[in-house]
Amino acid sequence: MIVLSGCSRSAEFKAQPEAGQPIVRAINSYYKQTGNFPPSLAALMPQYLPTVPDRRDKLQHKFSGWDYCLVTNGKTVSFRLRYYMGRGGVEYQPPNWIGND
Repeated sequence: MIVLSGCSRSAEFKAQPEAGQPIVRAINSYYKQTGNFPPSLAALMPQYLPTVPDRRDKLQHKFSGWDYCLVTNGKTVSFRLRYYMGRGGVEYQPPNWIGND
């Protein structure tokens, strides 16, 4: 079950965590097999995902789509996955989805 907290937008907006679950599973599968998180979403193709998820591209004025990055606190490496919808979005910070209007 996916719980999205902190978000009051439409059902479409709240549906993004469900759409992101295959990406999260692919990232975790990659990690289990390699011991590292993937350097990019493109690294998940074709073994973990059939296609690269729709990504945002500010240079092309495309402000919606998935954004993935590695994060570290100096000792532990993890990842953040975010779906942008204009100024807001939903973000996966393991193990939770967080909404941001």
